[in-house]
Amino acid sequence: MKPTNSEGAAYQPLFLRQKRIHKLPQSIAALPEGTLIRVGTSVADNSRLLTRIGFSSVPELGQTVLPPANLGPVSRRNANGWDIVHRDQPKEEAVRQSEWCWDQYCGKDETERVCRIVDIPYLRYPRTFVAPPSIELTLSNDTAEQALVIARSFRSGVDDEMLKHTVNLFLEIFGECQLFYADLSAVVFPRTVKVNWTVLPRGRRPWPALIALLEPVLALAKPRNQVVVRARLEFLNRFEPSFVAKGNAGFAGYLVFGFPELQLFVLESIYTNNATYVLGVKWESLSQLTKAEILNENLHRYRFIHRAGWEDDLAKVLRRPVPHKTGYAMAA
Repeated sequence: MKPTNSEGAAYQPLFLRQKRIHKLPQSIAALPEGTLIRVGTSVADNSRLLTRIGFSSVPELGQTVLPPANLGPVSRRNANGWDIVHRDQPKEEAVRQSEWCWDQYCGKDETERVCRIVDIPYLRYPRTFVAPPSIELTLSNDTAEQALVIARSFRSGVDDEMLKHTVNLFLEIFGECQLFYADLSAVVFPRTVKVNWTVLPRGRRPWPALIALLEPVLALAKPRNQVVVRARLEFLNRFEPSFVAKGNAGFAGYLVFGFPELQLFVLESIYTNNATYVLGVKWESLSQLTKAEILNENLHRYRFIHRAGWEDDLAKVLRRPVPHKTGYAMAA
């Protein structure tokens, strides 16, 4: 069953713009098993690439090509296949051919250069050849008569590996792709609206006004740690951030102090063994990331462990003088 677009902006087409995916988007897994899905992209945005991948200089609807193998590793696998190397098995003898040349004596101090192809045995791990998927691309029109480059249909939940390969083929060639149903109408899903963060009323505010808003967050810290956490938060507020956002649900206990004029966002938490992270991701993007992506995928520009001197290091990054200390101990 297709989602309808009766709520307008509440639904959005599923676009992918990245270098590669390692697994299919979760929204695809939510489709009924066996739903026919096609991967494609707009010709208008990629017209200069058409001749490079083999279409004629005057492309026509229905033209179909196998992308050449020299566009990247996914294209190479698609056209030529690949070997699975079994490194857990004993090595076996294989043979490769090479040219062998030597000078052959012809008499009367004369020699002749002679060459022939010879077999050279060597040991290697056993391997199994995987036939090329040979995904071909076709010029077609979507339901709005817009020109597309499109691949064949796959069944969600059944052909997921081949569907993932095709998505990566498009991403390698075009840098983007979109998913369509078999009739070339766009696959749409409810627009994701994350509520993991609440931005407090914007504007710089004195510490008493801010801590009044943060008391519920501070209460999540262990009682013996609250003095230390309070001191850290007061110190950060002295840099006069443009806004402060507090985490909700699984992000509870995390705070972001925003300095958008520097494109820097300081991630702090109530957990005393954590470091202070300075992130360079725009807030709009940052607020849509998962907790694992924020903490584990090296999105930070700086990481300051809470020990003597971290305040000075942070001040250098924020290009501000070290604000007046609070008088609280700053140790973790």
